[in-house]
Amino acid sequence: MKTKSFLLAAACLMGMSACTSDEIKMPANGDEPVVVKFSTPTATTRLSEAGTKWDQGDEIGIFMVKHGTTTLTDENVLNFKYVIKELAAANVEAGFDPAGNDIAYYPVDGTYVDFIAYSPYNFNGNTITSLGKYPVNVGGTQATQEPYDLLYVNSGKDETGYNKEYTGSIPLTFAHQLVKLVITVKGSAGVDISKLTKVSINGLNTKADFNLANGTLDNITTPASIIPTQITKLTATTDWVYEAILLPTAATGITAATEVIFTVDGADYTWELIDNFATTGFIKNSLYNYTVTISKTGLGGTGSAATGTIGAWSNYSGNGTAY
Repeated sequence: MKTKSFLLAAACLMGMSACTSDEIKMPANGDEPVVVKFSTPTATTRLSEAGTKWDQGDEIGIFMVKHGTTTLTDENVLNFKYVIKELAAANVEAGFDPAGNDIAYYPVDGTYVDFIAYSPYNFNGNTITSLGKYPVNVGGTQATQEPYDLLYVNSGKDETGYNKEYTGSIPLTFAHQLVKLVITVKGSAGVDISKLTKVSINGLNTKADFNLANGTLDNITTPASIIPTQITKLTATTDWVYEAILLPTAATGITAATEVIFTVDGADYTWELIDNFATTGFIKNSLYNYTVTISKTGLGGTGSAATGTIGAWSNYSGNGTAY
Protein backbone atom coordinates (compact mmCIF):
# COMPACT_ATOMS: atom_id res chain seq x y z
CA MET A 1 0.00 0.00 0.00
CA LYS A 2 1.19 3.52 -0.72
CA THR A 3 0.37 4.70 2.81
CA LYS A 4 2.62 2.04 4.29
CA SER A 5 5.39 2.86 1.82
CA PHE A 6 5.42 6.53 2.76
CA LEU A 7 5.48 5.72 6.47
CA LEU A 8 8.38 3.38 5.90
CA ALA A 9 10.19 6.05 3.93
CA ALA A 10 9.75 8.55 6.71
CA ALA A 11 11.03 6.05 9.23
CA CYS A 12 14.12 5.35 7.11
CA LEU A 13 14.91 9.03 6.79
CA MET A 14 14.71 9.42 10.55
CA GLY A 15 16.98 6.47 11.13
CA MET A 16 14.25 4.57 12.91
CA SER A 17 14.62 1.36 10.87
CA ALA A 18 16.84 -0.34 8.37
CA CYS A 19 15.11 -0.24 5.00
CA THR A 20 15.94 -1.75 1.66
CA SER A 21 15.18 -0.18 -1.69
CA ASP A 22 12.41 -2.77 -2.15
CA GLU A 23 10.53 -1.38 0.85
CA ILE A 24 10.60 2.25 -0.26
CA LYS A 25 8.24 3.05 -3.10
CA MET A 26 8.45 6.83 -3.23
CA PRO A 27 7.33 8.53 -6.47
CA ALA A 28 10.29 9.04 -8.78
CA ASN A 29 9.76 12.79 -8.90
CA GLY A 30 9.22 13.12 -5.15
CA ASP A 31 5.65 14.34 -5.47
CA GLU A 32 3.26 13.72 -2.63
CA PRO A 33 0.38 11.42 -3.51
CA VAL A 34 -3.06 12.97 -4.02
CA VAL A 35 -6.00 11.00 -2.68
CA VAL A 36 -9.02 10.58 -4.96
CA LYS A 37 -12.35 11.60 -3.44
CA PHE A 38 -15.67 10.21 -4.60
CA SER A 39 -19.23 11.41 -4.16
CA THR A 40 -22.68 10.48 -5.36
CA PRO A 41 -24.85 13.38 -6.53
CA THR A 42 -27.80 12.47 -4.30
CA ALA A 43 -28.11 11.14 -0.78
CA THR A 44 -31.53 9.96 -1.75
CA THR A 45 -32.10 4.37 -0.81
CA ARG A 46 -30.76 2.40 -3.65
CA LEU A 47 -33.32 -0.33 -3.12
CA SER A 48 -36.27 1.99 -2.66
CA GLU A 49 -38.98 1.93 -5.33
CA ALA A 50 -37.53 5.11 -6.76
CA GLY A 51 -34.15 3.39 -6.64
CA THR A 52 -32.21 6.62 -6.33
CA LYS A 53 -31.04 6.50 -2.71
CA TRP A 54 -28.11 4.99 -0.89
CA ASP A 55 -28.19 3.32 2.50
CA GLN A 56 -25.42 3.74 5.03
CA GLY A 57 -22.98 0.88 4.58
CA ASP A 58 -23.67 0.32 0.87
CA GLU A 59 -20.50 -0.86 -0.86
CA ILE A 60 -19.08 -0.19 -4.31
CA GLY A 61 -16.07 -1.50 -6.22
CA ILE A 62 -13.81 1.01 -8.00
CA PHE A 63 -11.29 0.69 -10.84
CA MET A 64 -8.97 3.48 -12.07
CA VAL A 65 -8.06 3.35 -15.77
CA LYS A 66 -6.16 5.57 -18.15
CA HIS A 67 -8.52 8.12 -19.65
CA GLY A 68 -10.45 6.85 -22.63
CA THR A 69 -9.26 3.27 -22.16
CA THR A 70 -9.89 0.22 -20.01
CA THR A 71 -6.18 -0.09 -19.12
CA LEU A 72 -5.41 -0.02 -15.41
CA THR A 73 -2.86 2.52 -14.21
CA ASP A 74 0.39 1.63 -12.41
CA GLU A 75 -1.33 2.52 -9.14
CA ASN A 76 -3.37 -0.66 -9.69
CA VAL A 77 -6.66 0.61 -8.29
CA LEU A 78 -8.39 -2.70 -8.98
CA ASN A 79 -11.76 -3.35 -7.36
CA PHE A 80 -11.04 -1.17 -4.32
CA LYS A 81 -13.95 -1.30 -1.89
CA TYR A 82 -15.54 2.03 -0.94
CA VAL A 83 -18.54 2.47 1.34
CA ILE A 84 -21.17 5.06 2.24
CA LYS A 85 -20.22 5.69 5.86
CA GLU A 86 -22.37 8.71 6.58
CA LEU A 87 -25.33 9.98 4.63
CA ALA A 88 -25.59 13.67 3.91
CA ALA A 89 -28.85 15.59 4.14
CA ALA A 90 -31.50 14.92 1.53
CA ASN A 91 -30.48 15.96 -1.99
CA VAL A 92 -26.93 16.77 -0.87
CA GLU A 93 -23.86 14.91 -2.07
CA ALA A 94 -22.94 11.84 -0.04
CA GLY A 95 -19.33 10.72 0.07
CA PHE A 96 -17.71 7.29 -0.31
CA ASP A 97 -14.85 6.32 2.01
CA PRO A 98 -12.37 3.45 1.68
CA ALA A 99 -13.69 0.37 3.46
CA GLY A 100 -10.17 -0.76 4.36
CA ASN A 101 -6.56 0.12 3.55
CA ASP A 102 -7.00 0.25 -0.22
CA ILE A 103 -7.01 3.97 -0.98
CA ALA A 104 -7.10 5.38 -4.51
CA TYR A 105 -4.37 7.90 -5.40
CA TYR A 106 -4.01 9.85 -8.62
CA PRO A 107 -0.96 9.01 -10.76
CA VAL A 108 1.88 11.26 -9.63
CA ASP A 109 2.95 11.97 -13.21
CA GLY A 110 -0.31 13.82 -13.94
CA THR A 111 -1.80 11.13 -16.18
CA TYR A 112 -5.51 11.67 -16.84
CA VAL A 113 -7.70 8.86 -15.61
CA ASP A 114 -11.29 7.63 -15.54
CA PHE A 115 -13.08 5.66 -12.84
CA ILE A 116 -15.30 2.65 -13.37
CA ALA A 117 -17.48 1.63 -10.43
CA TYR A 118 -20.21 -0.88 -9.71
CA SER A 119 -22.46 -1.99 -6.85
CA PRO A 120 -23.11 -4.25 -5.00
CA TYR A 121 -19.49 -5.11 -4.26
CA ASN A 122 -18.49 -8.75 -4.95
CA PHE A 123 -22.15 -9.72 -4.75
CA ASN A 124 -23.04 -13.29 -3.72
CA GLY A 125 -19.41 -14.18 -3.04
CA ASN A 126 -18.23 -13.29 -6.55
CA THR A 127 -14.60 -12.26 -6.13
CA ILE A 128 -13.78 -9.72 -8.82
CA THR A 129 -10.08 -9.94 -9.69
CA SER A 130 -10.01 -8.00 -12.96
CA LEU A 131 -11.95 -5.50 -15.02
CA GLY A 132 -13.83 -8.41 -16.54
CA LYS A 133 -17.04 -10.34 -15.95
CA TYR A 134 -19.44 -9.84 -13.06
CA PRO A 135 -21.84 -12.81 -12.75
CA VAL A 136 -25.52 -11.88 -12.41
CA ASN A 137 -28.24 -14.28 -11.23
CA VAL A 138 -31.77 -13.03 -10.52
CA GLY A 139 -33.38 -16.46 -10.28
CA GLY A 140 -34.87 -18.08 -7.19
CA THR A 141 -36.28 -16.37 -4.13
CA GLN A 142 -35.16 -12.77 -4.40
CA ALA A 143 -36.06 -11.79 -0.84
CA THR A 144 -33.11 -13.91 0.35
CA GLN A 145 -30.67 -12.35 -2.11
CA GLU A 146 -30.91 -8.62 -1.48
CA PRO A 147 -29.29 -6.44 -2.52
CA TYR A 148 -29.67 -7.75 -6.06
CA ASP A 149 -29.91 -4.56 -8.10
CA LEU A 150 -26.85 -3.84 -10.26
CA LEU A 151 -25.49 -0.30 -10.58
CA TYR A 152 -22.68 0.91 -12.86
CA VAL A 153 -20.86 4.07 -13.86
CA ASN A 154 -17.91 5.00 -16.07
CA SER A 155 -16.81 8.53 -15.15
CA GLY A 156 -15.00 9.01 -18.44
CA LYS A 157 -17.93 8.43 -20.73
CA ASP A 158 -18.90 12.10 -20.90
CA GLU A 159 -15.89 13.72 -19.26
CA THR A 160 -12.35 14.70 -20.22
CA GLY A 161 -10.78 12.69 -17.44
CA TYR A 162 -9.28 13.64 -14.08
CA ASN A 163 -5.75 13.98 -12.76
CA LYS A 164 -3.97 15.06 -9.56
CA GLU A 165 -4.74 18.73 -10.25
CA TYR A 166 -8.44 18.09 -9.74
CA THR A 167 -9.42 19.20 -6.23
CA GLY A 168 -13.06 18.17 -6.12
CA SER A 169 -14.84 14.86 -5.63
CA ILE A 170 -15.41 12.57 -8.59
CA PRO A 171 -19.19 12.53 -9.12
CA LEU A 172 -20.32 8.93 -9.49
CA THR A 173 -23.75 8.98 -11.10
CA PHE A 174 -24.74 5.33 -11.26
CA ALA A 175 -27.34 3.88 -13.59
CA HIS A 176 -29.42 0.73 -13.09
CA GLN A 177 -28.34 -2.09 -15.39
CA LEU A 178 -31.31 -4.37 -14.77
CA VAL A 179 -35.11 -4.03 -14.69
CA LYS A 180 -37.58 -3.68 -11.84
CA LEU A 181 -41.14 -5.01 -12.04
CA VAL A 182 -43.58 -3.94 -9.32
CA ILE A 183 -46.93 -5.76 -9.21
CA THR A 184 -49.91 -4.59 -7.17
CA VAL A 185 -52.39 -7.45 -6.80
CA LYS A 186 -56.13 -6.88 -6.40
CA GLY A 187 -59.06 -9.25 -6.04
CA SER A 188 -62.56 -9.24 -7.47
CA ALA A 189 -65.93 -10.90 -6.93
CA GLY A 190 -65.57 -14.59 -6.16
CA VAL A 191 -61.85 -14.41 -5.34
CA ASP A 192 -60.71 -14.26 -1.71
CA ILE A 193 -57.54 -12.25 -2.31
CA SER A 194 -56.57 -12.64 1.36
CA LYS A 195 -55.69 -16.24 0.46
CA LEU A 196 -52.94 -15.27 -1.98
CA THR A 197 -50.04 -17.55 -1.01
CA LYS A 198 -47.50 -17.36 -3.83
CA VAL A 199 -46.38 -15.29 -6.80
CA SER A 200 -43.83 -16.60 -9.30
CA ILE A 201 -42.46 -15.29 -12.59
CA ASN A 202 -41.63 -17.98 -15.13
CA GLY A 203 -39.97 -18.29 -18.53
CA LEU A 204 -37.47 -15.43 -18.33
CA ASN A 205 -33.69 -15.83 -18.44
CA THR A 206 -32.09 -15.42 -15.02
CA LYS A 207 -28.30 -15.55 -15.54
CA ALA A 208 -25.88 -13.29 -17.40
CA ASP A 209 -22.35 -11.89 -17.34
CA PHE A 210 -21.95 -8.13 -16.89
CA ASN A 211 -18.86 -6.70 -18.58
CA LEU A 212 -17.33 -4.18 -16.19
CA ALA A 213 -15.12 -2.72 -18.92
CA ASN A 214 -17.91 -1.61 -21.23
CA GLY A 215 -21.11 -1.93 -19.17
CA THR A 216 -22.85 -4.57 -21.27
CA LEU A 217 -24.64 -7.81 -20.46
CA ASP A 218 -23.89 -10.97 -22.40
CA ASN A 219 -24.16 -14.74 -22.09
CA ILE A 220 -27.80 -14.32 -21.06
CA THR A 221 -29.16 -17.79 -20.29
CA THR A 222 -31.09 -20.08 -17.94
CA PRO A 223 -34.86 -19.57 -17.94
CA ALA A 224 -35.99 -20.30 -14.38
CA SER A 225 -38.58 -19.38 -11.80
CA ILE A 226 -38.23 -16.01 -10.07
CA ILE A 227 -39.97 -15.48 -6.72
CA PRO A 228 -40.49 -11.74 -6.24
CA THR A 229 -40.14 -10.00 -2.91
CA GLN A 230 -43.31 -9.11 -1.02
CA ILE A 231 -43.20 -5.38 -0.34
CA THR A 232 -46.58 -4.91 1.40
CA LYS A 233 -49.21 -7.30 2.74
CA LEU A 234 -52.92 -7.05 2.24
CA THR A 235 -54.60 -4.97 4.95
CA ALA A 236 -57.68 -2.78 5.17
CA THR A 237 -55.69 0.08 3.66
CA THR A 238 -52.99 -1.62 1.55
CA ASP A 239 -52.86 -4.08 -1.33
CA TRP A 240 -50.51 -6.96 -1.92
CA VAL A 241 -47.40 -5.52 -3.61
CA TYR A 242 -44.55 -7.59 -5.03
CA GLU A 243 -41.26 -6.48 -6.55
CA ALA A 244 -38.80 -8.34 -8.78
CA ILE A 245 -35.47 -7.53 -10.42
CA LEU A 246 -35.29 -8.94 -13.95
CA LEU A 247 -32.73 -9.10 -16.74
CA PRO A 248 -33.32 -6.77 -19.69
CA THR A 249 -35.21 -8.78 -22.28
CA ALA A 250 -35.77 -8.11 -25.97
CA ALA A 251 -39.30 -8.27 -27.30
CA THR A 252 -38.44 -11.57 -28.97
CA GLY A 253 -37.72 -13.02 -25.54
CA ILE A 254 -41.31 -12.48 -24.42
CA THR A 255 -43.27 -15.59 -25.41
CA ALA A 256 -46.33 -17.53 -24.33
CA ALA A 257 -44.08 -19.22 -21.75
CA THR A 258 -43.25 -15.94 -19.97
CA GLU A 259 -45.92 -15.53 -17.34
CA VAL A 260 -46.69 -14.59 -13.75
CA ILE A 261 -48.54 -17.21 -11.69
CA PHE A 262 -50.66 -16.14 -8.70
CA THR A 263 -51.74 -18.90 -6.31
CA VAL A 264 -54.95 -17.98 -4.46
CA ASP A 265 -56.74 -20.47 -2.21
CA GLY A 266 -54.98 -23.35 -3.99
CA ALA A 267 -55.91 -22.20 -7.53
CA ASP A 268 -53.40 -20.77 -10.03
CA TYR A 269 -54.17 -17.64 -12.06
CA THR A 270 -51.89 -16.69 -14.95
CA TRP A 271 -50.91 -13.28 -16.30
CA GLU A 272 -49.24 -13.82 -19.65
CA LEU A 273 -46.55 -11.17 -20.08
CA ILE A 274 -46.82 -11.36 -23.84
CA ASP A 275 -50.12 -9.46 -23.50
CA ASN A 276 -48.24 -6.35 -22.35
CA PHE A 277 -44.60 -6.68 -23.41
CA ALA A 278 -44.63 -8.43 -26.79
CA THR A 279 -43.54 -5.28 -28.63
CA THR A 280 -41.27 -3.66 -26.04
CA GLY A 281 -39.74 -6.39 -23.92
CA PHE A 282 -38.08 -5.24 -20.69
CA ILE A 283 -35.78 -2.26 -21.16
CA LYS A 284 -32.65 -1.74 -19.03
CA ASN A 285 -32.93 0.90 -16.29
CA SER A 286 -36.73 0.72 -16.43
CA LEU A 287 -39.25 0.41 -13.60
CA TYR A 288 -42.54 -1.22 -14.59
CA ASN A 289 -45.53 -0.65 -12.30
CA TYR A 290 -48.45 -2.95 -13.03
CA THR A 291 -51.75 -3.53 -11.26
CA VAL A 292 -53.15 -7.03 -11.69
CA THR A 293 -56.73 -7.87 -10.81
CA ILE A 294 -57.53 -11.55 -10.21
CA SER A 295 -60.95 -12.69 -11.26
CA LYS A 296 -62.79 -15.93 -11.93
CA THR A 297 -63.16 -14.94 -15.57
CA GLY A 298 -59.66 -13.66 -16.04
CA LEU A 299 -56.82 -11.73 -14.54
CA GLY A 300 -56.76 -8.06 -15.45
CA GLY A 301 -53.52 -6.11 -15.33
CA THR A 302 -52.88 -2.46 -16.07
CA GLY A 303 -49.66 -0.48 -16.05
CA SER A 304 -47.53 2.27 -17.60
CA ALA A 305 -43.85 3.10 -18.21
CA ALA A 306 -41.48 6.21 -18.32
CA THR A 307 -37.76 7.09 -18.64
CA GLY A 308 -35.23 7.37 -16.09
CA THR A 309 -28.81 9.47 -11.58
CA ILE A 310 -28.02 6.83 -9.12
CA GLY A 311 -29.91 7.73 -12.07
CA ALA A 312 -33.58 7.28 -11.64
CA TRP A 313 -35.44 4.33 -13.06
CA SER A 314 -37.36 4.96 -16.23
CA ASN A 315 -40.95 4.45 -15.17
CA TYR A 316 -43.65 2.44 -16.95
CA SER A 317 -47.11 1.45 -15.77
CA GLY A 318 -50.15 -0.24 -17.19
CA ASN A 319 -52.70 -3.07 -17.03
CA GLY A 320 -52.81 -6.61 -18.35
CA THR A 321 -55.02 -9.68 -18.35
CA ALA A 322 -54.31 -13.21 -17.09
CA TYR A 323 -56.49 -16.30 -17.23
